[in-house]
Amino acid sequence: MATGSQSKVIFQNPYKYDVLNPEVSRVLQSGGTVEITGGLSNKTFNTIYKMSEAELQAVGYTLVSRGQASNATQGLTTTGEVIKSTIMEIILKKN
Repeated sequence: MATGSQSKVIFQNPYKYDVLNPEVSRVLQSGGTVEITGGLSNKTFNTIYKMSEAELQAVGYTLVSRGQASNATQGLTTTGEVIKSTIMEIILKKN
């Protein structure tokens, strides 16, 4: 993808994938958003979800919102089991 070509990047229940890696930032437009949904039992998602605003700023993002996902459907784990936790969401804006 071309640099700055995306206005929004969406991740659903990322597992062992750094959604804030430099490649995501590269393709995202300035002011573009990253929407990440997942269960707090997912350690990868939980780490991002619990980042402080200062930590997010340090990697080039501003917190837009954080809370229960409004329109997420119940997903499956990598083993095919239904995710038992509430689906949460964090939305970030690229600085």
